[in-house]
Amino acid sequence: MAELGKLKQSHQYLIGFAAQTGDIVAPALEKLRVKNLDAIVANPIDREGAGFGSNTNQGIFLDAEGRQLDIPSCSKLEMAHHLWDFVLERYAVNR
Repeated sequence: MAELGKLKQSHQYLIGFAAQTGDIVAPALEKLRVKNLDAIVANPIDREGAGFGSNTNQGIFLDAEGRQLDIPSCSKLEMAHHLWDFVLERYAVNR
């Protein structure tokens, strides 16, 4: 992902994922910065009903402008829809 961040052009948007334990926001923001991402999805893999091996997930969407959207526990399909809406709201109008 860091290599893609180095190669990213001005018309491109790069979104990453951070599977985290404990405090999920600070490490995700550091990954966003270091890897030159436009946004990142921080997923708490140490919480029940979230992360790997679960039918549900939760997370926090963060972008480079400091905006944050908390997504409570929901199906992984719902999570995908929330992410899509987040991306469209923030980036589609700029194209």
